[in-house]
Amino acid sequence: MALLKTVLWLIICLVATETYADERIKHFHSEITVKTSGDIFVNETIKVQVEHNNIKRGIYRDFPTLYRTAILTKSTVDFEVIEVLRNGQTEPYHTQNLSNGVRVYIGDRNRMVSRGEQTYQISYRTNRQIAFMDDHDRFAWNVTGNDWRFVMDSVTAEVSLPDGVSMAMVNSEVWTGFAGETSADYSSDVNGNVITINSTRMLHPYQGMTFSLEMPKGHIINDSNWLLDFFSDNIMWVLMVVTLLSLLMFYILAWHQVGRDPEAGVIVPLFYPPKDISPAAMKYILEEKADHKNFTAALINLAVKGYIKLKKYSKGYELTKVPNPEKNLRPMSSGESIIMKRLLKHRNSVNIDKKYDAKVKTAMKMVNNKIKSEYKDKCFKDNKMLGYFGMGVSVLVLVFLMLHLNFFTSKTIVNLTVPLLFTGFALFAVFKSRKGVVNSIMVFAHGLVMAIVFLAQSGGGLSKEIIIMSVFLVAVNGVFIYLLKSPTPFGRELMDKIEGFKLYLSTAEQHRLDIMHPPEMTPELFEEYLPYAIALGVENQWSQRFANHLRSAGTDTSSSNYSPDWYSGGRFNLSSTSNGFSGITSAMSSTIASASVPPSSSSSGGGGFSGGGGGGGGGGGW
Repeated sequence: MALLKTVLWLIICLVATETYADERIKHFHSEITVKTSGDIFVNETIKVQVEHNNIKRGIYRDFPTLYRTAILTKSTVDFEVIEVLRNGQTEPYHTQNLSNGVRVYIGDRNRMVSRGEQTYQISYRTNRQIAFMDDHDRFAWNVTGNDWRFVMDSVTAEVSLPDGVSMAMVNSEVWTGFAGETSADYSSDVNGNVITINSTRMLHPYQGMTFSLEMPKGHIINDSNWLLDFFSDNIMWVLMVVTLLSLLMFYILAWHQVGRDPEAGVIVPLFYPPKDISPAAMKYILEEKADHKNFTAALINLAVKGYIKLKKYSKGYELTKVPNPEKNLRPMSSGESIIMKRLLKHRNSVNIDKKYDAKVKTAMKMVNNKIKSEYKDKCFKDNKMLGYFGMGVSVLVLVFLMLHLNFFTSKTIVNLTVPLLFTGFALFAVFKSRKGVVNSIMVFAHGLVMAIVFLAQSGGGLSKEIIIMSVFLVAVNGVFIYLLKSPTPFGRELMDKIEGFKLYLSTAEQHRLDIMHPPEMTPELFEEYLPYAIALGVENQWSQRFANHLRSAGTDTSSSNYSPDWYSGGRFNLSSTSNGFSGITSAMSSTIASASVPPSSSSSGGGGFSGGGGGGGGGGGW
């Protein structure tokens, strides 16, 4: 029993010893001297308990030198280390630039500091810490900083003001606690021009002590020039603003000079399609877009001309080549010729259903590329070089902002290296394999996400200012690059003609056109213009025109099984409802779209006050 009690006592003593022997700041003392010149000399004595938990080689002290002001501007102060001691002896140290200041590492990289109590002294000089108000001068100082990771048993500060300034002339305030709190757990003692401040309670991690002293004017020399100081602190900000304004002005002038669309002409009904323009090309010219709908219009035009026959079946469509086409058929367009060569050159028929078919994809891509090669440069100006120049200027704006915010520290550069190298290699591989713009954009987005993740993990994430500016620049470039696109005079004239022909096709009331003597409606005319109506999205209105014509001729369209000889497997519904021609063409376009898209290879699974003023920062062990 006596042995058991002894063992339990030893365990309790060990636990108590371990609990007591945590790393902490036993005493933080700061001697602060304010000179008539405005310079501030500080000697900090930091007595710490070392247990090799966080403090192994020594401690570090962070000191902010950059303070944010209005509209992303900043004010900077000097920070000069004068002397560093440990236990009264000179101690090695080195500094590292932070995004908002300087970190002083005290200790030797290659030597562990001994356990137990260690006393560090840091002497440094700073300036531009005095606020020159209209009726007084104010010196506000964060003694400890609010970023220490250790408990502070006690904090004291001794502030010496310039000769001639009595503390009886000074209004003083002190705050303790977390940043933003207004607690005042302190006592103070005044002796002439010196005030000594003592914390009356222990400060927890990330708590600190701040004071403010308001002095009569005339005791501290104010030789600053606000304009020179502003440009000295914000030269990169000025460059950013000038570059940003230049970017906006450049885009506005570029749009005014080359991006404004030619004025549209007066649109009047045109009874014939513009000469030598296929339905698929007509859709591209009007919308500057080539996709499966252009391909659908080309297929139907081939059928109308008599080169192929279309048959609807349960899963899709069968295309059958007419064995001996008549010699007087209207010639195929270049895109239609590609369809015949790619799909029906060595076979008489081909089925297109919603199952992926590489030949259909290739044929559609070649047809659309052919249309673009024939009409893009003739009809449109994309002014890409102006867009590239604008994006280059935008990169400069972002670089100037990052330099202004001290973003490019050694840590951020190191953490950006991996994602940037990966993204560069991936983009090179994508372009080399000709995988296309979409894949390139996806790789770039992936690299950007990787960069943000790497920075976040390192504690050096992108600031909200950089993110907001990036989003703004992307939006500006996107809007103006879109606005810089414009039709050529030739393209605008062709668009007017297409709009006129579309107006004719979409006007169902015959009497509105009779005064202009349109061509007589016949089944042949209806079928000839049907692919154009499909390409322009007015197939239902055009079929309604034909239905009206049949009714005027005494034909009951509700019971009519009208179907052209080039189409079978279903009947054409001569109505303007969703069950009419738009339903047929939508189904056919959907089938072609599915057949031209390869299946995916992946699947988805089922926060005056404490912390204000100059000084500040914090520290820890390393």
